[in-house]
Amino acid sequence: RPDELMLVYGVMEDSTALWLIGQNTFQMFKLSPSESVLEEQIAQLRDLMGTGDKTRGAKIRRRNKQRKQDPFVQASYHLYNELLPAKVRSFLAAPYTVYVVPTGPLYTLPFEALVTKSHNNYNDIHYLIEDVPIAYLSSASLLKTLRQAQQRRQKTAPYPLLAFANPVYQAEQTS
Repeated sequence: RPDELMLVYGVMEDSTALWLIGQNTFQMFKLSPSESVLEEQIAQLRDLMGTGDKTRGAKIRRRNKQRKQDPFVQASYHLYNELLPAKVRSFLAAPYTVYVVPTGPLYTLPFEALVTKSHNNYNDIHYLIEDVPIAYLSSASLLKTLRQAQQRRQKTAPYPLLAFANPVYQAEQTS
């Protein structure tokens, strides 16, 4: 649809591919982060958010509020720049909804929490979710399947029927 954009990621051992799919665009970008680098960066970000396996992140975030350089902001902004290059960001202004199709370690990354502007002031953090609504799909073809299912549910019967009956059953004969 004209108000949608799909970002399909293919995380590979040595790099990452990003397909940008819109109604009038289809482009591929080669991104530098490998699978192991992404795993490490996302784990670090989740720890800083307080959602990692060893959740101390919430305490770290509170302690770092007063610092000028928050490690969460730095890590999030770094991932934002790696996963959404400048050429891709120019497309994010137009669509209403961005569908993200992640693979590998990107399944655990909340794209909404990516910081889009690096600020020193903790109160001025700007997140990706403030720019575009984000939805996740497990595959690019799933969107078509979901839309077809939605259309089937919304169709009305060509000949609506309302029937009443008062059936009369014959009594069973017992011998």
